[in-house]
Parts: sequence; structure tokens; C-alpha cells
Amino acid sequence: MHRRKPRREPDFHPVLSSNNRRPAAPRSTPAKQARAAKPANQPARTTRPAKPSSPARPPKAANASVAVERHPSLAAFIIFTLVVILISFLIGTGISGCAKRNANLSDYLEIHGKFAGMDTPEEEATEDTDSIEATTENQNGYQEAKYEAPVSDDIWMPEGCVALAQDQNDLHSGMLLQLDAATDFSGTIGTLTDFSEKNDSYRVNELALEIQPEALEALNALARAYEDVNQETNLLIYSTTKPNPSERSMYPEVFPDRATGYTVDFSILNEDGTISSLMDPLGWLDNNSWRYGFIRPYKDACFEQTGIDGAGYHYRYVGKASAAIMHEEGLNFCDYLNALRRHTLQDPFTYDDGNDTWYIYFVPASSTNTTNVPVPRHGNYTISGNNTDGYIVTSRGSIN
Repeated sequence: MHRRKPRREPDFHPVLSSNNRRPAAPRSTPAKQARAAKPANQPARTTRPAKPSSPARPPKAANASVAVERHPSLAAFIIFTLVVILISFLIGTGISGCAKRNANLSDYLEIHGKFAGMDTPEEEATEDTDSIEATTENQNGYQEAKYEAPVSDDIWMPEGCVALAQDQNDLHSGMLLQLDAATDFSGTIGTLTDFSEKNDSYRVNELALEIQPEALEALNALARAYEDVNQETNLLIYSTTKPNPSERSMYPEVFPDRATGYTVDFSILNEDGTISSLMDPLGWLDNNSWRYGFIRPYKDACFEQTGIDGAGYHYRYVGKASAAIMHEEGLNFCDYLNALRRHTLQDPFTYDDGNDTWYIYFVPASSTNTTNVPVPRHGNYTISGNNTDGYIVTSRGSIN
């Protein structure tokens, strides 16, 4: 009969209490106490210092790298903002420069004024008293303008103006003269200049050709714009104040406004050195010359008024203000002069070019030999006779 061996008790029993106390110490047996006893002469064992514990590392997500959150500094944000502003400025400047070069809008005048009784250039008038156009049609269907200029010896003189006496010779001088087959030039032109101050954007038949100084300055600007757009310097000024009636002349026509010194005849200088009549297939001169104060004074549309056939090569300087208004209102030169008769000093034609307000008004000639023309005290004006019945004042700035 086998006797069951007594069950050996474990060395200790961990006890967990509800208040997380440490487990009770293991119960020691005599045998373990004997083994645990140390010899009296044995030196005490030195205790090895514990290794410093490493800081706890954040757990890594499975199959993913640990993302480190970084906050940009204020200095980095400021630098980034400045870089963005600089890039935007450079891009904007480049676009603006290209647009200005391609569109060729230097010296551009934005017209905001209107003639009396004229809502839009295209709108036809419904009543004779409200129209600047005529009621009589000629054979070509062109509306002839007909007006009787107001004539009075009593000229209204506002506080901001002074009187400038003009005589009969002044009535026939200036750059806004009506000159046609029946009306020749009989005034004075002042001192003309040659083309020694021209730029390199165009050529001249000869440097000794004469022209008004203000017309030369405008011509230089026009030719520079032509070169920028067309990438050509082949414009050539064939003649100015005098025609060339020889058999070899390309432009022998005699125009009455040549004597003013404000006209130029354009031609083309070919690569082989020969000269051709003006070729403007894209119509650049016809569409842009007004920006620089030049117009075609003898267009086909006003043949009945001038008696002169329209010459596509013949241009005349009338000032940037008048040229811009004619372009905006769709008027030829004859109609423009007639329309201004309705705008006296009491009701001047006005427009804004974005920087200044301009005033243009008509002063009827006196029944005597002298007319007191009101002009602004500040002196920033031009005055021109119209060669028939009055004077046209163009003022830059207030007239009161």
C-alpha cells in the first residue's frame, strides 16, 4: 500500500489586497535559513550601482513612422510673406510693362466730355437744335454741318480770366485753322525747326525739312511707338511745308495747310534704299496717330466741305487734346471746328484725361479789327484762330 507523499507548500503566496499593499514576505524554511547563512569571515558583497533608466520612448504605430509636430517660427512666416509679395510685384510689373509696350498707350487721353446736344457719337440727332450734325445731305449721304457763329462785341470775362487782344492776322494763325481748296493760309507761323533733334525710330528725306517744334516732339513719340509695335524703323518723312512738284516726286499734291508747319507726309524706306508710298496694311497710323495729336485733315468723307481728295499719307498736328476728342466723338476736322462754335466760355467743352480737366471754348470774332479773347490767368493754354470767324482756346486746368 502506497503512502501519498505530503504536498509541498510553495515558498510564498502573493497576496493582493484592495489597497495595493505589497505582497507578504515568503515564509522561510530551516533548510533555506541554513543555506542563507553566510560565513563569518566572508567579506560583504559590494552592490553594483544601478544603471540610469532611459527616458521613455513614445510607442510607434504599426507600419507607420512617427510624425514629429513642428511649429513654424514668426521669423520664417515673415520671410515667406515677403517672398510672396516680391514675386507678385515682379510678375505684376512685367505684365504691366508688356501691356504698355504692346498696347502702345503712352500719352493716352481718356475722353469723358460730350458736345452740347450729343449723347453718343453714333446716336443720330432727333431735332435740329440738339444736333451738331447738319440736316442737309449731299450726294454722298454725308451730313454737312451748318452753323452761324455767335458774333458779339460784349465778351463775358470771368474772374479767373484776363483779356488777350487778337487782331485779324491772329484769326488766320494757329494749328486749328480751317484750310481747304477755297481758303488758303494767310497768317504767321513763327519760328520753325529742322529735324536735327529727331530720334532713331524713323528717317527723313532730308534733315533740312522744317516743322513746328511741338509737332516734331509729337512725331518723335509717334515714331517710337510705331517701332515698338511693328519692329520697324522704315517710316520716312517725305515732305513737310513744301510739296515737290517735279516729275519724279511721289507726292506732288499742293495742300493749303502745308504752310502752317504742322503737316508731314509719310512714306516707306525700303531695305534696298528705295522709297515707296505709305503702306499701312494694318492701319496702325490711321488708328493710333490721334494718340500723339495727328489727324488726317482731308479724309474722303469731308471732300464736299474741303474740295480736296483724301490723302492717306498726309497728316497734320492739331494737338493731343483736339485729336483725341475727334477720335472719341467720331468727327472729322471740319465737323469738329463747327461743333466747337456751340461751346463758348459760358459752356465750354470739357473732358478729363485722368490727371487734368481740359476746357475748350470758342470766342467769336468781333465786328472790329480787335477781339478781346478771355484766357486763363494761370497761362496754361493755347489759342488758335479758325481762319474764318473766331478763336479757339484750349485750357489745361480751371478757367475760373
